[in-house]
Amino acid sequence: MWVVKADGTGLQRVTSEFGQFMTWSPDGEELLVSGYDLYVIRPDGTGRASIDIHGLQGGLFPDWIADPRAV
Repeated sequence: MWVVKADGTGLQRVTSEFGQFMTWSPDGEELLVSGYDLYVIRPDGTGRASIDIHGLQGGLFPDWIADPRAV
């Protein structure tokens, strides 16, 4: 996965792993990535943390909920 500024500059590799879907956190501080695993990572590629969901095999379509009480 890579991130790049809207003007095409600042290309930054976030992870060398397979990632099929990605979404930004509401505050723009982290990315939620789905590929072979579901994980959160900072845009600079640090702080990777897997999210384990019982029964989940493979990734899924990630989405952030700004206020979980709204669901």
